Amino acid sequence: MAGANNAEQHAEVDRLARLIDEMEAQHLRGGEMPVVPDEPLDAHRDATATMLGSNAESALQLEHKRLTLALAASGAGLYEYTWPAAELRPSPRWSELVGHDVDAPVEGAALWEWFDARIAAGDRPAREAARARFVAGESATYVAEFRLDRGDGKTVWLRELAQTAEREPGGQARRVVGVLMDISAERRRIEAAARQTELLRALSAALFRVEENERRELATLLHDVLGQHLVAARLQLGALAPAAFAPEGRENLKKIAEILDQAHQAVRSVTLQLRPPILQDLGLVAALRWLARETTGQFGLAITVAAKEPLPRLVGEPEYLLFRCVRELLLNVVKHAGASAVRIEVGDEEDEQLVIRVIDDGRGFDLERVSAERMTNRSFGLLSVQERIVGHGGRVRIDSGVGRGTRVALCVPIAGP
Repeated sequence: MAGANNAEQHAEVDRLARLIDEMEAQHLRGGEMPVVPDEPLDAHRDATATMLGSNAESALQLEHKRLTLALAASGAGLYEYTWPAAELRPSPRWSELVGHDVDAPVEGAALWEWFDARIAAGDRPAREAARARFVAGESATYVAEFRLDRGDGKTVWLRELAQTAEREPGGQARRVVGVLMDISAERRRIEAAARQTELLRALSAALFRVEENERRELATLLHDVLGQHLVAARLQLGALAPAAFAPEGRENLKKIAEILDQAHQAVRSVTLQLRPPILQDLGLVAALRWLARETTGQFGLAITVAAKEPLPRLVGEPEYLLFRCVRELLLNVVKHAGASAVRIEVGDEEDEQLVIRVIDDGRGFDLERVSAERMTNRSFGLLSVQERIVGHGGRVRIDSGVGRGTRVALCVPIAGP
């Protein structure tokens, strides 16, 4: 019924408007005025104005109800603020959010000073900088998040959003309308997620340390037990007098000796891969140069190492972690890149972090696609590297594209003086 009544009202307004237009046109042409049945022209004009005014007022009331409902649903407090007078006029909900008491100023500049004094000192600089940019017209909207002491023993997180209602000719804000929202629950969720992330990183680091200890023990076992047994067997074989054997026996002894030498070399290589003594004895750069030579000899890939020495002292002694990550990246290049050359750069510093870059001239890849499919494709190695570096408090940057090779930067924090 309400919709039908509105339609009838709009039709009546349209009819009266057309009638008025026709009468004015006839008057200008000097012709006869159309006859308005049973009602004078003024009555129609009054009816038209009344209907139009009523519709406009209804529309305003509807928008006001919608705004009120939206503010109530969001729990936001509305306020109006003017510059340069610094007069603040808040809604009751705004006062409730900030813990406004009976002794505090009701509105105006005094209320603004009262409100500003309750904001946590550590959060004021960022808020004031954002507000200054907004007032100067450098940004269309104003957004700030800060802690506020309500004065009742509670500290709340608030988000402040504002837009300009009036500006000076020069672009500076004159009158601002904004809202204040309590985001304490949201911040608690964010902080809980951050703690969970930190816990997972700590767990990842602990698992890496366990894995590293197991590798060290395995390397020791291979070197001290299996390696020694192979050496002893080779010595015992060499002690046998070849002349005591027939020609076929001597040939078999030679083959057995070659097999033992190969096995001993394999054990030595695996031991070095698990825990290269050169890393502990001569440092990261020497170990990376050794790794480059080993990889080149094994796969025929040209690898160069450019280093700035001496390297700074790093947080948490991550040298072995970096060594393993670089080795993983080199294996990725061998398996997937189709590269002819790799360059390892060591020693640059950015934002108090040491940077190691592994750069290849291979086919590259679509970084977005690989990121989306990394659990099912070749990027698992990159994912493992990233998780380990981030778990140590560092970061990984990957720059790649189809046909232009790949650059991976490993960044780890430098220890303080």
